[in-house]
Amino acid sequence: MVRRESRRFRILRLEVDVSFPFPTIIGIFAAFIMIASYSLLGMPDIGLQFALPIGSIDPSSVGDLAAAIRIMMTHSIVVSTLNLFYVILLLVPLLMAFNFALGFSNGQIRMLVSYPIGRKRIIITKWGLIFILSSASVTLGALFGLAFFFPFTMDIAILGQLFIPLWINILLVTTSCLLMAVLFRSAPLTAVGGISLWLGTFVLFTMQSSSSFLLNVLFPFLSAINYLNPDFISPISFLGATSLSDVLLGCGAAFLLSVLLLCFSVFAFRRLEV
Repeated sequence: MVRRESRRFRILRLEVDVSFPFPTIIGIFAAFIMIASYSLLGMPDIGLQFALPIGSIDPSSVGDLAAAIRIMMTHSIVVSTLNLFYVILLLVPLLMAFNFALGFSNGQIRMLVSYPIGRKRIIITKWGLIFILSSASVTLGALFGLAFFFPFTMDIAILGQLFIPLWINILLVTTSCLLMAVLFRSAPLTAVGGISLWLGTFVLFTMQSSSSFLLNVLFPFLSAINYLNPDFISPISFLGATSLSDVLLGCGAAFLLSVLLLCFSVFAFRRLEV
């Protein structure tokens, strides 16, 4: 059993030691926490204020106050995660470029293939670590910033409806950049291609109207923001997520697309000459 587990996790330990040493992981997490906290510092600028009545408080005022707290919490987590999402569109292609694509030129992939480790396990490990690192950094950064500035106001339902689409969106970005890394086998091309693809798509959709379903599939996180808080000024103001079913449909389609891209990446990598 120990020998089997050693073989199973050998590539994981090797990948962490080579590509993601401890200071690198801590640095990425610290950067995301700082960005989230800085985003929440500007919360008073959005004009949300608590108007407390003078004198006795009737039950209706208590309800209004609870609703205001919920709105402010929703705004705060939306602002922090939205800024972190912009960073993800830049970070994931860079991580994939310098972690995976660069391995073709510096001999790391050839070295890993020489070990008694299957190619499928190599590519899944590299992809999985980047996805986990990116998702965990965004999630913890947003939660730490929210907990520091707005303690005791976390709504589990809102967090789930926001973070699940966010993770699926990161999954889609990660798998698309993985496919670029396998096909291009070049760090510069993977970085430039991944950043151009997602930032270009984002800018294109902010400039003109497009299919609501396509927007919900490519950006399920922004779709969730539009559903959770219609009054929030979304970067893509014409998103069509008016109900939870729209968000779920977009997330489901984005997840299936990610799985297809991952399968194609594995298929292509197993047939490459390294």
